[in-house]
Parts: sequence; C-alpha cells; structure tokens
Amino acid sequence: PRGRGGKGGALMARRLPLYRPGVPMARLSGTALYWIGFFLVCLGSLSAAILQRGILGLGAGTTLDQLAQAMKPGGDAMGWVTGAVLCALASAPAVPIYAKLLYEGFSRAAGHRRLLVRLALCALVSEIPYDLAMSGRFLDLQVQNPVWGLLLCAVTLEILQMWRFPSPVGNAVFRGLVSVAALLWALLLRIYMGGLLLALVLLFHFARSRKWVWMLGGSLITLLHFPAPLGMVFVHWYDGEREEEPGWLFYALYPLQLLVFGAAGMLLA
Repeated sequence: PRGRGGKGGALMARRLPLYRPGVPMARLSGTALYWIGFFLVCLGSLSAAILQRGILGLGAGTTLDQLAQAMKPGGDAMGWVTGAVLCALASAPAVPIYAKLLYEGFSRAAGHRRLLVRLALCALVSEIPYDLAMSGRFLDLQVQNPVWGLLLCAVTLEILQMWRFPSPVGNAVFRGLVSVAALLWALLLRIYMGGLLLALVLLFHFARSRKWVWMLGGSLITLLHFPAPLGMVFVHWYDGEREEEPGWLFYALYPLQLLVFGAAGMLLA
C-alpha cells in the first residue's frame, strides 16, 4: 500500500525483521507443553516396558552376558536395542518441561490445596502401574514414580511461601535449609528424577524474574541427563499466558499410559 507522506513522496510500508531480540521464534501454550511432555513420557514407557522387557527380555535379572549378546552388532536384537535407547533418550527432555509446568501451576493457582491433593492422588494411583511398566512387578520399593517428586516440589514451594522472616539473612538461611532438606527427602525416598525435578523447580522459583539465569542454570543442571537440556528449549518457547487448568485429564493419562504399556510388556514377555 502507498500513502502520502513527507514532501508528497510515496510512503512504502516497512517490512518487519524476521527476528527481534527477546521475542522467541516459536511460542507454546501451557496445554501444548502438557501434550509434548506426555508424548515424551510415553516414549520412556515404551522403551522400558515394551522394547526392553517385552521384546528384548531385559529386566532386573538380566546378566552382563545377556546384555552383551543383545547388543552384539549384526544380531537380531540390535535394531530393538537401538530403538529402546533412542526412546529412552527422547524421554529425558520431559523433566524440565514438567518442572516448569509444576512451578507455573503452583504460582498461578488461587489455592494450592487442590493442586496438592491431585498430585498426591496421581502419585498413589500411578505407583503400581509405574512398577509394572518399569520392572514388571506389581510393587517395587527400589524406586518411586516421578509424580512423588512433583508433589515434593509443590510442598517445598508451599513451605517457602508460608514462612518468611523479616531479616534477609534469616530468610536466606531458612530457604537454604528447606531446599537441602527437600533434596535429601528426594534421595531417601528414591524418587526417580526427584532431585533433578526439585533443583529445576527451585531454580525457576528463586530466579523467576531473570530468564537468562534459569535458562543457563537449567541447561547446566540437566547436562548429566543428556539430552534433558533440550527440554529447556520448549520451556523457552512457553508463552507464559495464563490458561484454564487442564483438570484431571493429564493426571489420569499418566497412570493410564503406564498401565497400558506395562500390560503390553507383560504379554510380550
């Protein structure tokens, strides 16, 4: 379009640059993050329950000789082993995604009681399906499902929000003690990825107004569980818009997919 401007010359519409600093190239809503995280979690369940236990027959009692035989180049199981490894690696970016979703859900909730109750019920309901999918047993106390880690994160945030001290030094000491105690509980309870989830949620909480800090810190924290740092890319693309709470849908989908993959793995085994 042309218009009149200046000394009677034509004024051409300017083209905006494709990239502007501070504006993400892509944007993801909270609901989109939920679905991405759920898909990645399903890949982890597929790897553990169907590919590793069901098809390859790998489990807690697998010997080193059996594992070496399965991974022998050119063997019949080499393709299945490769698929199992790739699916397990692809599920790792779900950790920072769920840590971000938990923090956003907690910080924006009008009341935290409903969130805590839903997490507690989801963790309880998911325990047997999780053990079934991951170890082939109906009850395995060696490791607990990661929803317990999300519940521990929410309880920690609730404690940090409820008790505050007028002194900055006292506040800092209290927060440090609560954070260390929560990390110890995650280790003692043997929650899968519990320590990593808690570290990320605390990072989002303490550096909430400094995006570059929690982006860099989150990438460094998750390096030990590569390719988990790729999940920080999805977190970076989160648009931050407030949406309606997804309700019970995603709380129900998690134990359901564990039950389906676990049962299928038992049938294949």
